[in-house]
Amino acid sequence: MLNFCLEGTRRVLLLFYLLSSSVKMATTRYSRLRRAISQRGPMFKTVIVLAVLVSVYFYYRFSVRGLRWYQWPYKFNDKFQDMQCPRPKAQLQAIVDLTHSAHRVFGSLGIVYSLSYGTLFGALRYEGPVPWDADADLIIMKKTIDKYSLSDLQKAFAAESVEVSYFSYGGFYLLKKNNATCDCFLFSDFYGSGWLHRVGWESYLFFINYRYNHVFPAALMETPLPTLNFGGLEMYAPRDGWTIQKYHYRDDWDQEVKPPQCPRNVTGKFLHPPPPRT
Repeated sequence: MLNFCLEGTRRVLLLFYLLSSSVKMATTRYSRLRRAISQRGPMFKTVIVLAVLVSVYFYYRFSVRGLRWYQWPYKFNDKFQDMQCPRPKAQLQAIVDLTHSAHRVFGSLGIVYSLSYGTLFGALRYEGPVPWDADADLIIMKKTIDKYSLSDLQKAFAAESVEVSYFSYGGFYLLKKNNATCDCFLFSDFYGSGWLHRVGWESYLFFINYRYNHVFPAALMETPLPTLNFGGLEMYAPRDGWTIQKYHYRDDWDQEVKPPQCPRNVTGKFLHPPPPRT
């Protein structure tokens, strides 16, 4: 008992020493920095303050406006600028085939998924991919897929001739089949708050964007989920249909945002019309 108390006291003193040293070091460096700035005069201080303000402004603008995934690629990505609209039927069918493969595999493994983002728009408007879509998007409930390793998923998808990769920065699995791709984004209620958040360290780096565009009520993913027709197959979708799009596309969830090269006659039929704005 005495040895236990002595060891505990030693660890507490060591922790206190380390914290004191860290605070002292930080204070010393801060003092040196202030001294260096003061020696350079008021102009240097003004430049530093302006640089910080400009950095904060552009970070905010880039986070909130610049990372709208359904708008920025058409301006900055050659792949999207040269994309046909409408895309060839064979390419759209490849997207449909891949999502159907995902439906079968996730269903067999008990993994909860749903259509999401642009793919959900496609199901609501066309009952298939939007004519200019480049890939498919799915939501995956993290707690239902965590029990499987990447190798487990690769083996399961091998029967469907689908390649599987995982990208930790964005917290998503990438499925590939016949030149079609599908992003499977993991969501979790990390804080027990009743709201689902995207997984991945990118969501911390660009937290403003992710809090603004990638958070929605967990109730929308409560099972059993409803289904929507996507390419001839009933696939799972979030509850209340359009509601989740109000969180992902806050300004234009009830509009059709097309790339500039799309002809006017390429437009959705609104097979499942959006509700009126309130």
